[in-house]
Amino acid sequence: MPDSIAAARVARPQHADRFHVGSMADMPFADRSFASVLCLRFSFNALPLLTTRVAAMAEMWRVLQPGGRLAIEVFNWNYAGRFGATFVANRLELVVRQLRWIGQGSKGSPRLPERDIIYLANKSGSAAPGYAHLTTAREMRSLAAKAGVGGVTITSEAALLQGEASPRGPRTWTSYSMWLTATKS
Repeated sequence: MPDSIAAARVARPQHADRFHVGSMADMPFADRSFASVLCLRFSFNALPLLTTRVAAMAEMWRVLQPGGRLAIEVFNWNYAGRFGATFVANRLELVVRQLRWIGQGSKGSPRLPERDIIYLANKSGSAAPGYAHLTTAREMRSLAAKAGVGGVTITSEAALLQGEASPRGPRTWTSYSMWLTATKS
């Protein structure tokens, strides 16, 4: 974490004068502290447990002021990729995991849950592999309902940047990311 804080201080985004290290599922802020809450660059996907994802979303909603906007960017499990290659590769990975597990006599480390992946995201040779839980629009709506977040729209980055929050269906094929947005009443 110290490296992340150091990098954030160097970048010094406008309006960021304080940095906090903590858990998204247990934020050290009072209710209704922020006019907007943004969860960017797929950090939500790094939460490994369903209960933690629900708690984190509930916390984001709790610290949001009435009239405030919540936006969470997530990796899209249903992203097709070029010629459908990503979609096919993700499903083949599930088959390989199952076969490996059977080949080990169903012993050893438990398999990763279905939409969880380990990946090499950093180009540095010494970087640790990353972890992500890939989500679907249906799952994000379900998490929001469990967290008490109302008025949810799942949309694309392009629509969000254009000021449109056009809803996406349960399967979103065209982009590797999705955005959950909601305005607190």
